[in-house]
Amino acid sequence: MGLKGKSVKNRANYAPNCYTSHMKVYASPRKTILNYTIAGIVMAAIFYFTFGSWKWPPLAGDILFVTLPIVIALITMILGIKMNWYEIGKKSLTHHKGNKLLVYYYSDILYIDQVYSEKHKVLLFYTKQGHERYLPMDSEMKIYQAVIERCKHLISQEEYQIRYPKTKF
Repeated sequence: MGLKGKSVKNRANYAPNCYTSHMKVYASPRKTILNYTIAGIVMAAIFYFTFGSWKWPPLAGDILFVTLPIVIALITMILGIKMNWYEIGKKSLTHHKGNKLLVYYYSDILYIDQVYSEKHKVLLFYTKQGHERYLPMDSEMKIYQAVIERCKHLISQEEYQIRYPKTKF
């Protein structure tokens, strides 16, 4: 199959094996909310310091420059939470990310950084192609457990470093 970790454009002609028996899991909303909140505050500060009048009390335009990025961050945060989930299948992990459908076959995963994944609650794995992937996990770590159980071709970090010397850990 030529869809290893790539976006699937025509969903009608593609039915991965995870649709026969799958478990739908949502990513942890806590990390999503934290990331979008920080982005909203930073964008509000940038807008205010770039376009604001720096007068006290703030003018109506200043309030608009502060609230507009925060409202945009709230809308994208809600969409990010609702449109981001995983389907755990027998042979692959399917990541629905907005309108994209990313398929990661367990046979393509060679190394999982367990220390980093457990510490940061982000699944970090390396593929046959030498790519690293970061996937935000759910709160119960079902994604992490499923990938650990179903990946049969895992190798050590030293072996992976020998095969792919350009990879930085």
